[in-house]
Amino acid sequence: MMGKKIFVTFLFLTGLTFSNCGLYDDDCNCPPVTGVYFDIRGIESLVHHRKIPNTNSAPPMGDGETVPFDEYYGVLINYQLDYISQRKQEKPFFGSSGQLMACSCVNNGDAGAKTEKLKSVTVITLNDFNTQYSAGDTLNDLITLQGQPLEGYLQSTRNELIKYQNLTLGLSEAPETNPEYRVKVIVELDNGETFERESPTVIIQ
Repeated sequence: MMGKKIFVTFLFLTGLTFSNCGLYDDDCNCPPVTGVYFDIRGIESLVHHRKIPNTNSAPPMGDGETVPFDEYYGVLINYQLDYISQRKQEKPFFGSSGQLMACSCVNNGDAGAKTEKLKSVTVITLNDFNTQYSAGDTLNDLITLQGQPLEGYLQSTRNELIKYQNLTLGLSEAPETNPEYRVKVIVELDNGETFERESPTVIIQ
């Protein structure tokens, strides 16, 4: 009998918790959300970043700045996006212990791309890089994407919707022939859309 009472009490409290968990937009003081999904419309910018030693900071660099190779973080692809599929924020609710649970705000694009997958990324050097790669050559073999070899990343995510609103293209070797590092990046999506943009110049020493 005691076990039955405990079970009924558990069901009651669980049901109470679920019944208090709703989706509202006026109780959490969350920022306005246009849409939790995004649609890629182009490449907004390519921005070089440098690593600050002994920190987690990687600030942007300006055109023509100089950076040691071991402090070069990479070039960030910032997509031009439309945000779609608006969703409301979750209202605070009381858990089974009676404790007030926190709001959970969502931000624009948190859920990733609505339909798009990444098919290819091509990085072309605009200056002579070394004896193997001249201006106009594809540098993909020397490029990392989100910390992985570029082609390996593309293979591992080819069946996945795009998760990130930007991508970081790292560099596995320093330029030798010309320290001025400037590239053209071409992004192709699985729906046939192709976008390209040229980066500013940084001097890698």
